[in-house]
Amino acid sequence: MSYKSILASAAVLAAVVGTTGVVANADSTLPAATSTTKNDANGSVSGNSDATVKVEEGFLTLDAVPDMNFGLTAQSKTANKNLPLINNQGLISDDGNDSGLLKVTDSRTATSGAAVSTTTTTMPWQLTATLGDFANVDGTAVANLSDWAINLKQTSGENTSGKMPSLYQPKLVSGDNTQHRVMQSAQGTGYGSTSVYYNKANTASLDMGANVPAGQYDAPITWTLNATPNASVN
Repeated sequence: MSYKSILASAAVLAAVVGTTGVVANADSTLPAATSTTKNDANGSVSGNSDATVKVEEGFLTLDAVPDMNFGLTAQSKTANKNLPLINNQGLISDDGNDSGLLKVTDSRTATSGAAVSTTTTTMPWQLTATLGDFANVDGTAVANLSDWAINLKQTSGENTSGKMPSLYQPKLVSGDNTQHRVMQSAQGTGYGSTSVYYNKANTASLDMGANVPAGQYDAPITWTLNATPNASVN
């Protein structure tokens, strides 16, 4: 899992203000009282917050990839199991998010004598996924890896330009080291931000084999955004 990057969150400094016992951010003017007099029914107070957005031009970016949690199950002695997605709480600090969001932004435009409309793109892209080896978190490798697979079943998403790229429903088999198409744009589709959510039971499921020893199992999913589609990818 060395390819995974560890994301750090910024620490928030706090201080106790006055005798109210309320904790405030170091750079904030809050909490602030409506009056300096106790039990006063007069006065008002305001606070300022921040709204932000970043606009880019000329780049193709992978913005978000989802973690997937298939919950808790009893061992099956006789048959393989299929487990629906429960939530998006990952075990490992990596690039995965807990909202189930898969997002790509394409702000590229190609020109050939005249500017291309910002609602289209002539530079198709391809997003693939590869499922790594499932293993117990204690390091024990899983037997019969081919019995383990994640089925991506989401059939819809949103595109900010109204031109949704093609969305696929691949079966990602553990340990086969094969890229599978998840999304692919063509001329006229995929420009702007494309968002797909894998956060409900019917959007993904896990196949696993019988007689799996008790333990916590995990596998990396590698999401790869290609600036030019690879025709050999299924």
